[in-house]
Amino acid sequence: MRDILNRIREEFTSVWSLLNDTEIFIRRISKEDEYEFDFKVWRANIILHQNNSDILKDIRTEIAEFRASLRREGYDLKMGSRDLEVRSFMHDDAPKYGYSRLTISITPHDVLFITGEPNHLELTHLLARRYGYEYESLPGEIHHLWYRWKDNVLQVCGADSEPQNEYEHFKAFAGTHKLFLLKKLHNI
Repeated sequence: MRDILNRIREEFTSVWSLLNDTEIFIRRISKEDEYEFDFKVWRANIILHQNNSDILKDIRTEIAEFRASLRREGYDLKMGSRDLEVRSFMHDDAPKYGYSRLTISITPHDVLFITGEPNHLELTHLLARRYGYEYESLPGEIHHLWYRWKDNVLQVCGADSEPQNEYEHFKAFAGTHKLFLLKKLHNI
């Protein structure tokens, strides 16, 4: 059903919008070198044949098929318009700048998280309870963070209760698993 909805949505999106959205996504997953030639050809053909609706339809179909192949590889193209920015540390005055508390536990296949007003340690206890764990047995790497959405960018900062070395590890993980984190945290 999801594939049918994606195809319908892509059918009614302008060929330029579809191309641009796809190119933004490819840049976000750092594969622009791999597909640069394809985008140049599509762009040149759109310009060259801008008044030929049959050729534009064929180009749109090619792009939609390319997007479908990315989905089959496990990519979520809806995340293409969003980004994750890992910043430095913030203190308890972070709400003054629009940030909220976030505690996460990163496991090999999931990200457990909770947001709220309590301090980060209390949030960790609440996170454990939410997912049916005792505090001491909460799985994964625990991180105490501040977050805010600015436009379509999830900005994340370390909290005072987050040790520097653990935050560096989180930053490295976020650098290589940006889409995974965005997919899990897109509704916060």
